[in-house]
Amino acid sequence: NYRIKGNRSIVDRLLESNMHEVLLKNDQLRCNMEKCLVLQNFVEPPLNFRPTYKLDVGTDNTYDTGPKNRIPAWTDRILYKDAPCLECLAYNADFSINTSDHKPVYATFAVDVDLNDSEKQPQQLKQSTTMSSSLFISSNRIAVESSTTKMSNEGDVSNGKSNPMEPLAHPPFSSESQVCLIM
Repeated sequence: NYRIKGNRSIVDRLLESNMHEVLLKNDQLRCNMEKCLVLQNFVEPPLNFRPTYKLDVGTDNTYDTGPKNRIPAWTDRILYKDAPCLECLAYNADFSINTSDHKPVYATFAVDVDLNDSEKQPQQLKQSTTMSSSLFISSNRIAVESSTTKMSNEGDVSNGKSNPMEPLAHPPFSSESQVCLIM
């Protein structure tokens, strides 16, 4: 797992002082991606939430108080291959879920598609979604909601909203961490 460069006391002080930009500059994954060492051609939406690991189970914001005293990190991420037809509408974490030492991360994407090109296209897109994605189709735009944790396997492709492009509330989460790459 990638961490934030620095020792625990420095990272704790940066968190207490809300020095988010300094934490981001020292994020090991971001540094390696900027140097083109890993995950080339993948991007991450703006990371505007606190590190999602390692929190004490049962708490909203208490980082590891155990004997290992691990450095907080953004170990749960959503990365995707950038494309002109793809727009990230929301990217966040849910700190109210306290059943794991990871906080779930979620994102909502809009994808512009030509539905007139093929009658099969929406069905193919429905089939390509996984348990960690929901699909919403409206005119020529598709919104895909992804999370780094598993959702229930109900296969529902409708959220019942009148505007499917409106950013969605996060899907139900479990405590099982995953990585989501949109290709």
